[in-house]
Amino acid sequence: MPADRFCEDDIAYYLGVLGCVRRVCTLEESMETARGAWEACGTPRRSRKVDLRVPFVVEVPALVGGLLRVYSRWVVAPRVEVDDYLMMAVMVGCLVAVLVVSSLTGGVGVLRLSPGVWVDRCGCRSPTVRGRGADKRVAAEKGMGVDIWTVDASDMTITLMFVYIAESFYLAILTLTKLSILCFYLRTFPSRRFQVVTCCIMAWVGLSGIAFLLAQIFQCHPIAFVWEGWKKGEFGPHRCVDVNLLTYLSAASNIAQDVAILILPLPVLVRLQVALRTKIAIVVMFSLGVFVLLTSCVRLWAIHGFGDSPNPTWDYTDAVIWTGLEVAVSIIVTSLPAIRVLAQRRRSRKRGPHHNVPRSSAGRQDAGAEMGAVGASWGETSSTPATVKTLPGAR
Repeated sequence: MPADRFCEDDIAYYLGVLGCVRRVCTLEESMETARGAWEACGTPRRSRKVDLRVPFVVEVPALVGGLLRVYSRWVVAPRVEVDDYLMMAVMVGCLVAVLVVSSLTGGVGVLRLSPGVWVDRCGCRSPTVRGRGADKRVAAEKGMGVDIWTVDASDMTITLMFVYIAESFYLAILTLTKLSILCFYLRTFPSRRFQVVTCCIMAWVGLSGIAFLLAQIFQCHPIAFVWEGWKKGEFGPHRCVDVNLLTYLSAASNIAQDVAILILPLPVLVRLQVALRTKIAIVVMFSLGVFVLLTSCVRLWAIHGFGDSPNPTWDYTDAVIWTGLEVAVSIIVTSLPAIRVLAQRRRSRKRGPHHNVPRSSAGRQDAGAEMGAVGASWGETSSTPATVKTLPGAR
């Protein structure tokens, strides 16, 4: 059967070749066959390398915002609190993850294709390249955002290793970010009942985060099968958990925790007896977590079929993009209250010594005191001066 037929819109013939290759070929042989078909037919390359750089547009401001948050606490508050130390750990993890993911955008190498011949396999034929009797070298892609058959085998192994590392950091970063927010709640709202509820959610976040992180790290035995097992039949004995189930459970738990953290302070906030404008500003500031929730939901859509794709370097692109965006948005939302305090402090200094506490700031001090009182109404009366100091914009 002529090679040119493979390049025509003959779906039945194409599916016959595809089924044959999947039955009798290793993944590396399948990739070689696909490369040959791609070269023989002159098929244009697909690439989403540019899309993979989209998260960097948000991750860079996130890193800057995290640094400003720590700086704000250092300047405004008398000491750095637990939530600030957690955010420092998040910043380190995020920086490592950004460096790892940046390597997934890859580059271009050289791919060697064998002499062009037709190879009979189980009654069907698979094309390689035109130009018989001579090797052919073409540009090989590296990393994610391209079809798997354009990636060299050695680069494929490294890419899957980096995805494994990035996913592990993703779980750790999100857990620490949530714990940082909850520690901030503990400092802000003095009610014993509120703090008991917050501590219960902290235990849920911490224990589930550790469980999913350990399951992610030890998803296969031996661990190296995670990035080397794509060469099916060549690795040896191994055992793996259901990666799809693990991914969906982790994503569902993450979304449920986002919802719990988002609604936790709202009963206190809506009962504030302050000016409507001030109340709206405070509620909006504490409700920014809805953006984190939205990115978590979109990521859940993006990871559909995770672990089952025959073309992971292309199909996992959306998952990589939305994972990076979710982490970046989480850091930004967590850092905004402290950045707002720093901005207000700088504006007060520019107005001079007679404007150290502008009317708006005084109003927010009253709002802070009122929030502490309403928070105490959960079950315990408390009038802790520190409550006012730790509220965003209460300086």
